[in-house]
Amino acid sequence: MSTLIAVHSDELNELKQEIKDLKNLCSTLIEHNKNNIVKPFYTNKDLPELLGVGQNWIKKYRDEGYLPYTQVGDKFLYSYEDIMYFYQKNRLEAYAYD
Repeated sequence: MSTLIAVHSDELNELKQEIKDLKNLCSTLIEHNKNNIVKPFYTNKDLPELLGVGQNWIKKYRDEGYLPYTQVGDKFLYSYEDIMYFYQKNRLEAYAYD
């Protein structure tokens, strides 16, 4: 059984505007947080932008065994955990001098 509900046109327009505003807010939040999303794996193409280094640096550290990776065919994949491990392994503590 269906129920018919009457809504005044002003209320309907107000509801439509609120839905549009929510859509815009969602789009803005998604765009703003795009770079904060952690992917399960990063490629050689992703790492220079993510780490702020060049392709040669990535290849050198991968080939020398400093940067862990997974190879599937000719693709090199780097997990977020591997990248964080690399940073933690190479982290130096700051020392204050008097």
